[in-house]
Amino acid sequence: MDSRKPDWESDGWDEYVRRAEDLISSGNLDRWENDFKRKLSCDLKQARIELFGGTGRWPGLVEKGLSSYLTHFTLKLQVAEWIAEFPIAASEALNAIWTEENLSPAQRIREFCERFPADVVGGGLGSRLNVASVLLMGMDVEHFPAYRIGFSETVYESTGYDPPDGDADEAALYDHFLCFLDQFIEESRAQGVNLRHRLDAQGVAWQSQKGGKPFALPRLGSRQPPMDDQLEDDWKEFVRRVTHFIESGTLKEWVEDKLDLGREFAEVREAVLSDAEDWVDQLENRGLCDRDGHPIFWYLRKPLIDWAHRSPASAREALLKLWTKDARSASRRLRDFCNLFPQSVIQGSGTRTRVASALLMGIDAESFPPYAPKTFRIAYSQTGFGRPSKGTDEAGLYGHALNFIDQFLLEAQNHGLPLCNRHDMRTVAWWCLNEAEPPIDLPTLGARDSHSRPCNPRTLATELHLSSAFLEEAEILLEERRQVIFQGPPGTGKTYVAQALAKCIAGAEERVTLVQFHPSYGYEDFVRGFRPRITESGHAAFELRDGPLLRAAKKARADAQVDHDAKHILIIDEINRGNLAKVFGELYFLLEYRDKKIRLQYQKEREEDFSLPNNLYIIGTMNTADRSIALVDLALRRRFYFVEFHPDVEPVKSVLRKWLQRNNLNELEGVADIVDKANGMLEQDRHAAIGPSYFMKKNLDRKMVERIWKHSIIPYIEERLFGDEDRIEEFDFEKLCTSIAPELLPKNSEE
Repeated sequence: MDSRKPDWESDGWDEYVRRAEDLISSGNLDRWENDFKRKLSCDLKQARIELFGGTGRWPGLVEKGLSSYLTHFTLKLQVAEWIAEFPIAASEALNAIWTEENLSPAQRIREFCERFPADVVGGGLGSRLNVASVLLMGMDVEHFPAYRIGFSETVYESTGYDPPDGDADEAALYDHFLCFLDQFIEESRAQGVNLRHRLDAQGVAWQSQKGGKPFALPRLGSRQPPMDDQLEDDWKEFVRRVTHFIESGTLKEWVEDKLDLGREFAEVREAVLSDAEDWVDQLENRGLCDRDGHPIFWYLRKPLIDWAHRSPASAREALLKLWTKDARSASRRLRDFCNLFPQSVIQGSGTRTRVASALLMGIDAESFPPYAPKTFRIAYSQTGFGRPSKGTDEAGLYGHALNFIDQFLLEAQNHGLPLCNRHDMRTVAWWCLNEAEPPIDLPTLGARDSHSRPCNPRTLATELHLSSAFLEEAEILLEERRQVIFQGPPGTGKTYVAQALAKCIAGAEERVTLVQFHPSYGYEDFVRGFRPRITESGHAAFELRDGPLLRAAKKARADAQVDHDAKHILIIDEINRGNLAKVFGELYFLLEYRDKKIRLQYQKEREEDFSLPNNLYIIGTMNTADRSIALVDLALRRRFYFVEFHPDVEPVKSVLRKWLQRNNLNELEGVADIVDKANGMLEQDRHAAIGPSYFMKKNLDRKMVERIWKHSIIPYIEERLFGDEDRIEEFDFEKLCTSIAPELLPKNSEE
């Protein structure tokens, strides 16, 4: 074998390819690295079987699987002693890492480590993760190889791969290690080296670091791509626009507003730490008071305040974990807080991160800016920054966001932007994506991924004549509960907005399914049932067919195997026109318990029980004006969030006026005044309000407005006010024009 010293100044690929091909073709990769790991994993797999079976053989098999080849013998002895002394606690920890639930490796590691006492083994996170990762080999050794902290640090440095965040816990360290192996496999294959799985990648990298003739691993060049001319131009434009934003004083104004809130939270923090009698009132009236631009939406502040009033001792205990004055990291603070922050108060890791990060501003608002799920998702995609793994908890989400801000801040400063801290950078990113007119594309920080670019809420809001805050709130509600209903009178654009928002979120029209309920619609139509057909011989027969729900669920589940961020939307138009208990059947249960499975009414032989995939979202629309339609029952209301579309409330109230202005129909702007007046006259029957969609017609003119009023609005008013002729007369078009918009009156009697 050629013993020439590899050139550390080159990318190392030629030497790597030659050495790796020799290692693989000789059979030594399996002989030296893989075979004994597979054998150990068999012992751990059997230990898992014995544990789940309730036999007493599992402790010995676990000790055997924790081989000294992978785990230091002192760690092995310490774990064995722990199992012998506390078998019930140890079995609970092993159940957590070996559970049959569909959890990510990071989730398994985290669940195990929460039950694995810190005093069992010494050596810190690396030692604990070494034990946990070896145990994880009992699930699948080729996909979940063992972790050793010294080895990982060496290969990160030698390949130029970014090290993990300093605040990373065991789960985040292991997730980072798996990401490294995946990129190593991908780039190796591009060079003609066929690494079959992560175990191969680990073995090749390990062999490169040991023995008498170690060689330099090749650089993983896609981590820091060379700056091309286009990217330089992108940065120049970005710097120019942001510099103007800074010089205008707007950045300072916005940042100061958040820093003021941080100071309010700091005062509340002192009250909590000193156990002041009025700390709950201070939390409500200072930190969580109603103010423009509050990072915690009003509908999240209320349950938070209610929790503090209802359970002050529990709430204070959680806040003490977040606001403690010791030197804990931000990730540790968030994780400790969220462990004591009930899911029943606020659900959804992204939403909970938003709340916890805003509270964290009470320590240092410049260092700990608030988290906004939508903004960071778009920012990651537009800059090519890697997104957090599926299932990442609140601490992981916030740590990932801080890493993004830090890298963005560093590159921005290198390009001459006078940004001082994380809060400045976070505000700039928010402005670029949501407030700039037109929106600015953030410059690339790394190689862009292959996912479709998310829709910009400001762009969509402009198209729909709604506010971006309204659409963002609707998306957050959908993300949190997976099901929302747009409700309001007819003509308010519920179905139109649902379709536009669904396509925006899903990123592709083929990921959106639309159905409409009606009185004869049943379970067999929506879920699955026997439907008639004509056989080839011409006879009538029945066959079992999937309805739109099952078809959409299968597409969503299949898509998630390829892209875990793929989102599918099922739109149910006029959801309250169907007999909901009849249509949904046992699906009522799954709407609330997405992680459970249930046997379908029409289930095929040997077919697995059904569950609703987490990436299938449901948007329903509901007419609140038609009195012939039954109201939805409380069981369904508990499973959906509801978004109001009412013509007397913003943003729907302004839609017609904005549409008229956008289409240069200023001479017809009085129509919006007439509609507002008419809706004010209907205030006793709010659900009878007139929606803007009646008039948002192509080639609208005065004659068409009068025609719409006479043949659509008046019949609708007559139905709502049946028998009250005097009130109906008040809605006469010419009378309203005379008092509100005389410019809409005919110019002469012949017109």
